[in-house]
Amino acid sequence: MKKKIEPYLFLAPHLLLFVLFILLPLCMTIYTSFTQWDMLSMPRFNGFDNYYKLLFDSESVFYADFRIAMWNTFRFVLISVPLLVIFPLGIATLLNYKPIGHGLLLSIFYIPGFFSVATVGLIWKWMLDPQLGTINKIFGLSFQWTTVQPFVWIAIIIMTLWWTIGANLIIFLAGIAGIPQELYESAEIDGAREGTKFWKITLPLLKPQMLYIVITTTIASFNLYGQPLVFSNGGPNKSSSTFAMFIQGYAFGKGTSVAGIASAMGILMGLMVMCVALVQLYTMRKSEKEEGK
Repeated sequence: MKKKIEPYLFLAPHLLLFVLFILLPLCMTIYTSFTQWDMLSMPRFNGFDNYYKLLFDSESVFYADFRIAMWNTFRFVLISVPLLVIFPLGIATLLNYKPIGHGLLLSIFYIPGFFSVATVGLIWKWMLDPQLGTINKIFGLSFQWTTVQPFVWIAIIIMTLWWTIGANLIIFLAGIAGIPQELYESAEIDGAREGTKFWKITLPLLKPQMLYIVITTTIASFNLYGQPLVFSNGGPNKSSSTFAMFIQGYAFGKGTSVAGIASAMGILMGLMVMCVALVQLYTMRKSEKEEGK
């Protein structure tokens, strides 16, 4: 009996945290998405009415907001995810050759990840201020980074790259360090150039790290919230407002809370993230199997 119970005792702390902070909130969100609730009175069950307003009721303001949120979020994901894979991979490949100042360069890329999103947003908002910002002054520009599109999105993507590139860089560096040097030596004997070694050895053997980075970066990008909130407050005209911002605004913003709509939008966003992640996983696994044949 002791041997049967011991594993569950070791799992208990993690299981308790999982139930309290993931499973119960998820169940509560699913339930709330089928109700009309202002977070003050008792929830009133209304079936699929919240989902209908978001997906099909073209006269509802929630219908328009859902499409704005979906377009803004997917646009950010489609642009940021490739950049957050390509740039760290390229930098990791260069740093693997141990150039002068290797440790300093690695620190420069990694340290911004320790800053909070509020700090990052305020730093870049100050640097890109149209009148007083250092970027416009140094380069002689007159871009309205905080109020005019597409400059707002360009700024958000740049600050996201600067803030988050370090974590992916470390993972790629660890993956490259684990590749046997004998493979590169054999390729050199056969006369392979650096580009050939990268495409034929480095990239294929980094697929596990690539899969992990692509999926986690995609999930993180769908949850974009702090950067557009601090930098541009979701503007101009909601053009940089994302799913997370609308959900927070519906549930905890000004006026009467519409927590049911917020929960329904959260569930729909979660389903989108899950579908995209599964497609990515299936595609990369299928590619690996085809190469194995």
